[in-house]
Amino acid sequence: MHIRLDGDDRVDYELCVPVETAPHHELQDALRRVAELEAALSKTSAALITVTAERDKLRHAYEQLKGQLELLRRRIFLAKAERIDTQQLEIEFAETKAKLDKLAKELDASGIAEGVSDNDNDNDSGDGDGSGGTDDGRPARAKKPTGRRDIRKLDIPEERVEILDPALEGKAERIGFEESCLFGRRRGGTIRIVMARATYKIDADDEPTKFVTADTPKSIYERGMLAPSFIAYLLTKKFRWGMPFHRIAVELASEGVALDDSTMCRYGEHVGATLGCVVDAMAKEAMATAFCLSTDATGVAIQPVRLPDRKRQACAKGHFFVGNRSRVSPCVPCRTV
Repeated sequence: MHIRLDGDDRVDYELCVPVETAPHHELQDALRRVAELEAALSKTSAALITVTAERDKLRHAYEQLKGQLELLRRRIFLAKAERIDTQQLEIEFAETKAKLDKLAKELDASGIAEGVSDNDNDNDSGDGDGSGGTDDGRPARAKKPTGRRDIRKLDIPEERVEILDPALEGKAERIGFEESCLFGRRRGGTIRIVMARATYKIDADDEPTKFVTADTPKSIYERGMLAPSFIAYLLTKKFRWGMPFHRIAVELASEGVALDDSTMCRYGEHVGATLGCVVDAMAKEAMATAFCLSTDATGVAIQPVRLPDRKRQACAKGHFFVGNRSRVSPCVPCRTV
């Protein structure tokens, strides 16, 4: 059977083959919905990346605070063992633990924090300060301060010296510093030198976490409170310019630095005993190699020992015999001026 489609006999294709088509406005709505879903997915992905970054940042801060809390706990135990005032350390411990608890609450929802045991507060309880009074109602006497004085309370300039460990720097995580203060001296007055020793956290797969602090540089007076520059200043004042230690103490007090003369005496004696071997070596070399030795006697007042009845005696007169080595060669003719 043949159908001829010529002229007016042509039949429209749409009339012969039925095709179901959606209205134009429904198609536009579907495309708009797809675009909205893609935009929402992009926003959700960006938000997920931001939340993940914040979570990792909080986790790192939480781990650092745990390390600092452990360090403070060790320092408090060490200070109590050495009878040092731990009040400032306990304040720092409480502040750090409060920050750690806050981070633990923020991370608890995601199950990241390991939790802090409730017995952490037992480590810093220490002994009572006796501020509650006595049984008969009288106020308790103030506890005599013990340990080393807090140099940070003085209103003096400060310099910071950071001591790093070359073997661990860049290889282990540095989590903080252990700081101690010394009296130093610069032209113009006294300064505070903060010795900040880096502390590192070492994690090993088969070993527990360790905390390592950089070693303290060697010094003449171990665990002292005077830096070499300040010791040199005191000894120069005493032996170069002849100023007694008690007058130096008065001068320092006018600058706001409380340093008694007995402390200066201990440092002077310790430095003399330490450097005495150098003086002996110099004297031996002078006796063996010098062309000429000249001696001078300088009078000094010597304070005698007190009598049994605790009465003072008049100072006795003594002499310092100072030796001077001459480098003049006997081959050089002397010329009279």
